[in-house]
Amino acid sequence: MSVNRLRRYDEIKFATWVANGQSACSEPWKWHELFKGRATYCLRAKQKRRLGWSQAALQF
Repeated sequence: MSVNRLRRYDEIKFATWVANGQSACSEPWKWHELFKGRATYCLRAKQKRRLGWSQAALQF
């Protein structure tokens, strides 16, 4: 449960970072390290959810 909440929080932070644009130029290396694998994982999870995978199947 806490992992799922943390993942959602990171998605919101990442979306805010992308929307801001200018702050992305300030320290890109820090955000890149944090979200390099996280962004692709979130995309993959959303695709699975769209294909009808249950929420429980995503909580490894």
